[in-house]
Amino acid sequence: MEYFNKLKSVFTYKIIPLIIFFSVFFSLYPVNLLAQSLNQKNPIDLKISAVVQNNTRQNTRLESVDKWVYDSELSLDDAIRYNWKGVDLNLKYKTKPAKDGGYINVYLDSVSPENLLTGAGLDNYPLKLNAIASRLKPGSNTLLFSYVNSLTKAEYLPVTFVFNFKNVSSNPSIEVIKPGAKAVFMKDVEQDIQIQIKNFRLSNTPTRDSNVGKLMVYANEVKQANFLGKFSTGRELPTGVFEVNFNSKELDFSRVADNENSKLIFVLTDTNEKILPYSSSLDIITNYQNTLNVGLPRVTIVEPKKDRTDQTVSPDDKFIVQLENFELYTERQITTSPNPSPNKGYLQITVINGDSSKPLAPVWPKTEFTLNEIGYNSKVEGQRTIKVHLTNINFEVLKPEAKDTISVIYQPNIVVEDNQNTVVQSDTWRLVLIGMTIILIVGGISVLITRG
Repeated sequence: MEYFNKLKSVFTYKIIPLIIFFSVFFSLYPVNLLAQSLNQKNPIDLKISAVVQNNTRQNTRLESVDKWVYDSELSLDDAIRYNWKGVDLNLKYKTKPAKDGGYINVYLDSVSPENLLTGAGLDNYPLKLNAIASRLKPGSNTLLFSYVNSLTKAEYLPVTFVFNFKNVSSNPSIEVIKPGAKAVFMKDVEQDIQIQIKNFRLSNTPTRDSNVGKLMVYANEVKQANFLGKFSTGRELPTGVFEVNFNSKELDFSRVADNENSKLIFVLTDTNEKILPYSSSLDIITNYQNTLNVGLPRVTIVEPKKDRTDQTVSPDDKFIVQLENFELYTERQITTSPNPSPNKGYLQITVINGDSSKPLAPVWPKTEFTLNEIGYNSKVEGQRTIKVHLTNINFEVLKPEAKDTISVIYQPNIVVEDNQNTVVQSDTWRLVLIGMTIILIVGGISVLITRG
């Protein structure tokens, strides 16, 4: 009996506490292990803690480990906030690795090179949805934020953010319709500029309306020294978009250096010219001092030579042109681009006779031609000007214009018709026939005189 009492005492005061201790320990161990594992895959404790919606911070919710959700709908005007610890996040570390420096890769749906949307760090914080909107779809979207150590290039398992997206905006926005990127701005070349502004209109009249103001244009950086011009008029399109059209000659490029990597920056202000946080930029080439070889398209007539003494040409004489920095389409192309490449397009040929001109061969596929081949038929001899010029795929003249001309003396083939046949003869044969006729007449007269 005493043995059982001792056994009971040992079981009660020693065994049971040990069982309780190990039960608690092993029940907590997987959690500790999981926490350690999570810490290894998320070493900077990255959290998608909030969003900016309607210029107000709104909290997200943690649905599960490293998965954050925002239940309301986000639009182009909104942004994503995130928190982290222990490192400096900056996109500069992509090219300049440093200790305790890194950046974030943002993916859509899954971590793969083709799904990479953008990089993220302090230099573009918070992450604006309009910067990645072209890849987002209406409705539910899943983004994955993956930390990258700049020194080791190790990329850690991502933190997930789920939200609903609507591709709309109530903020003003600026879109450059014309010219296209890398357009050349230089002396004596006019570039037409077309801007479309949403949720905003231009006016000179002072107002408290936050969606009314002016458009300022700068070169390379928004500062007074780089100011090019301002505009306060335009027209409202039926779609509600406000359109502004002007010409490069209305901008002051006198202080802008020649550069293949210049920018035009378009900025909205209120009517008192206070700068608003709405802008857009266009990459251009500036060459007002003509110090750059910017590879402009050129077309030159190389045959017949312009310095030859005899400028007479017949319908069958060959013209040869030389193209530089230009790809010639051999047939008409279909495109909807408002800003097609200036280095691809068509060769067109025009014959000018005094004040009249005949545009011929709108899509000439070769760098050589005869007047017969392009369909020029005239029986009138005289001076003509042959003009060749290049257009883009939309049949718009290039800027600067790529063209060349040559003046020639056009000498048509002579057509002699009889009742049976049509015979084509040149001026040389005409002279031969006239000479033979004269000889026959003189010979006949001589015979008559001799017989007399």
